Amino acid sequence: EAPTTGLSARALQYNDIADADTALSSNKHAVILLDEMNVRVRPDGSQTIRVHKVVRIQTPYGRVKYRMVYFQYNALVDQVKMEFAGARLADGKFVSYGAAGLKDTLVQSVQPFPFYHNLRQYVYVLPDPVPGTIVEYQYVIERQSPLLPGEFEVRVPLKDEDPIIHLERTVTVPDSMRLKEFGVTDAWTPKITTKGTDRVYSWTLDKIGAKAGEYSNVAVLDNTNSVLLTTLPSWQDLSHTLAAAYEAQSVPSPALIALVKQTVGTRTGEAAMKAIYNVIATSVTYAAKQVFNLQVTGVRPENPDVIWQNKAADG
Repeated sequence: EAPTTGLSARALQYNDIADADTALSSNKHAVILLDEMNVRVRPDGSQTIRVHKVVRIQTPYGRVKYRMVYFQYNALVDQVKMEFAGARLADGKFVSYGAAGLKDTLVQSVQPFPFYHNLRQYVYVLPDPVPGTIVEYQYVIERQSPLLPGEFEVRVPLKDEDPIIHLERTVTVPDSMRLKEFGVTDAWTPKITTKGTDRVYSWTLDKIGAKAGEYSNVAVLDNTNSVLLTTLPSWQDLSHTLAAAYEAQSVPSPALIALVKQTVGTRTGEAAMKAIYNVIATSVTYAAKQVFNLQVTGVRPENPDVIWQNKAADG
């Protein structure tokens, strides 16, 4: 339930634990009192990702890092909603933040060239979280079905630059979905249970020390401090899956094959490839409308006859 008049009971519970464990919480920029992430994958491949976090800010550096909720998402398949956000200020007053904190923007510049694509950055600004403030928020991402049937991948972070008093992770998938696990250690082995027709991977960890490294003002997902669950065991398997899924879509028509043969003539090897390249390079414009959109350009090929007819393709 969204806290509207004060911090949740769990936030207060773990704040008391942090007060009692000075070895873990003292002399730190911030303490993550509660860190929850729940991922639910439905049979059609669509997902609900819900994140609930409570952070006690202790220094100006911590204030810089947690002054906003920030992450990137794919607007083609994701819908994002901040379900609640509030804070108990250093003077004890509780403030509930509304939609005014949202600064959702399109990422329009990838240096050194400007591009326009579907990558967006979600920024929710928390007004003045000075040292002594405890911030609590929860957001949800509703993700549509993947373009590849049965394709799923999630990285489960299990450590942070700041100490964590209590961490919970659950990933619920249909029991028929076979997952590979990468990065699992003895300390990070998930508990796997069955719930109806679902299989649930869960982690519950307490009093996690801060990971080593330079302190950042933006939360960065570190592959060495997380576990990967995926239906794709290797890049080779991914390439074979993609080739099979889009084989028919990628086959040129007899007319286009005839044009290629006419272009090549009697050339062979590198000379033949250069002849084909020169025709394409001088005839087809690459618009880059979906650049860096792996849901489109990195996964779904355009039909070669459509590209040739329009004399345009995505980069």
